[in-house]
Amino acid sequence: MRKTLVRFRAALLGPLALAGALALASRDARADCPFTPTNDVPKDVEEGYSLLFHDTLKLFNVYWGDDWDENNPGFSRDAIEQAMRSVLATPYFDRLCQYGINGFELEGSAGSSSRCSSDPGSITSTPKIFDFMSCEEYLPFTSVPIAGGAPNPLTCTLCAAGPFDCFDVLEPFCTLTPNPTGNHIYVVFLPRATQIEDFGRFSCRPGTYNGLHFQIPSRGVFSIFPPFVLPFSQGRPLNLAVIPTACFTSVADMMTTVTHEIVEAASDPLPPFHWIDEQLADRGNPGDISHIEELLREGEIADLCNTSVTFTAPDGTRLNVANYWSNHDNDCVSLDVVRPVTTALAAPPVTGWVNTDVVVTLSATDAGHPPSGVQEVVFSAAGAQSIPELHVAGESTSLTVSAEGDTTVSFHAQDNAGNVEAAKTLTARIDKTPPMVSYAGNLGTYTVDQSIAITCSAMDALSGIGSTTCVDVLRPAYELPLGSNTLSATAVDLAGNRASASVTFTVQVTEGSLCTLTQRFATKPQTAGSLCIKLEAARRANSPQARAGQLGAFLSELDAQTGKAFSAADAAILSRLAQAL
Repeated sequence: MRKTLVRFRAALLGPLALAGALALASRDARADCPFTPTNDVPKDVEEGYSLLFHDTLKLFNVYWGDDWDENNPGFSRDAIEQAMRSVLATPYFDRLCQYGINGFELEGSAGSSSRCSSDPGSITSTPKIFDFMSCEEYLPFTSVPIAGGAPNPLTCTLCAAGPFDCFDVLEPFCTLTPNPTGNHIYVVFLPRATQIEDFGRFSCRPGTYNGLHFQIPSRGVFSIFPPFVLPFSQGRPLNLAVIPTACFTSVADMMTTVTHEIVEAASDPLPPFHWIDEQLADRGNPGDISHIEELLREGEIADLCNTSVTFTAPDGTRLNVANYWSNHDNDCVSLDVVRPVTTALAAPPVTGWVNTDVVVTLSATDAGHPPSGVQEVVFSAAGAQSIPELHVAGESTSLTVSAEGDTTVSFHAQDNAGNVEAAKTLTARIDKTPPMVSYAGNLGTYTVDQSIAITCSAMDALSGIGSTTCVDVLRPAYELPLGSNTLSATAVDLAGNRASASVTFTVQVTEGSLCTLTQRFATKPQTAGSLCIKLEAARRANSPQARAGQLGAFLSELDAQTGKAFSAADAAILSRLAQAL
């Protein structure tokens, strides 16, 4: 019932709706296409009548034959449609936009209806295929959607104005004049047991063909109410691609012909009036068919390449697809669904912190089969150094990171088939500033009875300290050599920057400081007091000889008290210092 209502509503729209469809179709389908067609090499194709597709073309599969899946093992509808979806999910068809084709979508599928013909038999013919599809499209309740596009206003006028079906007349002008509007390509699959025979020439045989495409005019839009055929609705374009499955051993192998015929049914729906290589045979005008056999065999965009490529789709499906000619590239376009790979080489390497500018070289390769080639390398940077996103044509580029701190470089590549690499990152950590080494707490001069508390510190604000010889001096002054003492320390940060610092102080002994130290070491205060009297006498001595005598007396008493009032270690310290006096 739904199909009847659709057809009935279409019938009520009348000529105004059909005129509107033609107006929509007149839009330039190549307006947003990034692939500009050229005509500068012998194989480039020339535009005859401009295609007026205003939207994506809908692919609709029609399986002609009873119990399709049961009678065609290995060629189930699901397998065929999964293969088609796998190709549609890739950039394979993208370059067709230069010919006015905005891509494809798989609208659905239907088996053949008993109202037209449920079985093509073991032998069918091209006229029978055309008659079958004309019937399937025209009659309600067949599950085949009606064709879009506008009726051919120039040639389908002989009987199209009347409210009756005139398809059987097959007006020669209507059949052989191109209609560049439309929104469907009907892909007709013939069963395994069926061959096509036209004038003794069979399909699927050496030197013949494994598929065909053509455009036929539609019958009128049917209505369940009078008039049963809407006047001026006949002659809409039925674009057909016919695939005899008997020619193939697998669905994957058949996809070469499926893609071949879809590409040509879209770019040259009524051969040879649209995009075709006219240099193969000089034609004075698009309607010159004096060399039609050569043009149909060699001049269409898939015939110009006449090769195929095997690829594994992103979903894992392994298929064969036809190459087709691209005027934009002056070459055959093969399917490249593999993303390019960009390698970043940093000098110096950035496995950690570095103390110089970092030069990052980005090199991209395209691993497609065969590759479409790297179109551009894209990079940006954020963090310590900011670089806005830049697009650099070609396979490689470089940038320099010079700012101190963490800078993250993001990069990826895009190939000529439109595959975009997932973004990668590289982080450059730069620290050009040496660390800081410093000493604190130095009093400059210390007597032996004082304590030295000099601290050493090493700091780095960016990368941090990697190693240092910094040591604090926290000890009694008498433990250090008398006179000038110099401490030094070095620090290296994680980037390799090095810094050093030093501090100098003096340790000296006086009679008073030695007395204080003697009192500190002695276990008998009376002994310490006796020794301090001698040190004070030495300080007050009027001559060197008198001073030496008092110090000698100090040493003699100290020796006598070693092991009694003083430990041997303490006595040795006091003796060394007294001798220094």
